[in-house]
Amino acid sequence: MRNNFEHFDERLDKWYTTSAKRNHADYIIGPPNTLVGVAETDMFRFFDTSTADVVFWGKRYSLVTIMDEILRVHPIAKAEGNKPHFDPPSTTGSGQLHPSDGS
Repeated sequence: MRNNFEHFDERLDKWYTTSAKRNHADYIIGPPNTLVGVAETDMFRFFDTSTADVVFWGKRYSLVTIMDEILRVHPIAKAEGNKPHFDPPSTTGSGQLHPSDGS
């Protein structure tokens, strides 16, 4: 989903060459019946308030699932970030980075 937002211009160029009707719906927030007669493949950055899904070019991304995964990996990432990644400075010189083998 992030890549779709990051590379929106590329996605839009490809959509333009493949869309049957070229109806373009973007930055929409609401339930599915907010728009009538627009195919999901013509929707970009549509937030479906009934499911908490983001629809982008016909694909649905569950924000609930994404948030669940963020909550799962956040403490792991935080613990890794809190580990020392260098030897503390000694009285004879500056700290040294650990070798790549982790020792």
